[in-house]
Amino acid sequence: MRDDWLVKHLQTIGAFNDDGVSRRLRPGRCPRCKAHVLKALDDDVCGLVRYFAPEALSKRGEAAYVLLGQQSYQVSIDGRPNERGAIAIKRGDNAPVVAEHLCGLVGREDWFAPKTPRRIEKTDVCPF
Repeated sequence: MRDDWLVKHLQTIGAFNDDGVSRRLRPGRCPRCKAHVLKALDDDVCGLVRYFAPEALSKRGEAAYVLLGQQSYQVSIDGRPNERGAIAIKRGDNAPVVAEHLCGLVGREDWFAPKTPRRIEKTDVCPF
């Protein structure tokens, strides 16, 4: 049994809505194309449910999505998507960046951040 006052309070602070979606990114499916996506509310107050591409973007990929008219979001350390403006894009923070899901769009490989860190080959020999 749900208490109406608690549900209303959680909806007001952006921690819950009728779909079970919160401010933190969670795996889900796109309601139109059934693709695997991440979903979350886009703001703390009056947030709308947004669907995000499940892969982090590279700088080139973020530029491509912005040119397509899509908003990019920086994922905070606690998993909340926050809109990125022109200043944040120019500054180039190291936090993961995701974009809104576009049904049917298959991005180029260089649009997405590398899945594993690149291995750095060292040629120097340790002196001790």
